[in-house]
Amino acid sequence: MTKQLNIPDETADAILRHFIKGGQTTAGGVMQAFTSVAQTVKDADAAHTLEAKALDALALAAR
Repeated sequence: MTKQLNIPDETADAILRHFIKGGQTTAGGVMQAFTSVAQTVKDADAAHTLEAKALDALALAAR
């Protein structure tokens, strides 16, 4: 999924860690992992881009 959304490998690894740590193995949990990681990104533009991709991630995970 992160490849489809053009997420860098380092960010994808962080998303996976947050997804596992969050304990919600649902499509909503995937979206929350994206937004959780976005809160840790120092670059505001990169954080915004990641937040914007959260809904796309939800849609992909729900398939």
